[in-house]
Amino acid sequence: MPNDNFNQEFLRYAFQDISEELTSKAIGGGQPNISQTIIKNSYIVDAPIEEQERFASFAKQVDKSKFAVQKSLEKTQLLFDSLMQEYFG
Repeated sequence: MPNDNFNQEFLRYAFQDISEELTSKAIGGGQPNISQTIIKNSYIVDAPIEEQERFASFAKQVDKSKFAVQKSLEKTQLLFDSLMQEYFG
């Protein structure tokens, strides 16, 4: 549901930020539940929309960079493993 006061990407990152905290406060066995009170007492920064857009753009770029680094690490590991196999196999 679009809202002019919040950037959707900003909200996604904000909820990712508090999800671990909310999960740690969940109660119950097989399927833990988070009470309405816990959710109501949670805080999400209410920054001006321009700041939210800047943050969302920055966070998106960081995610892209993290993905690229992860792919590079995977390729490096494959190369290392193949060289180890070739020399010491």
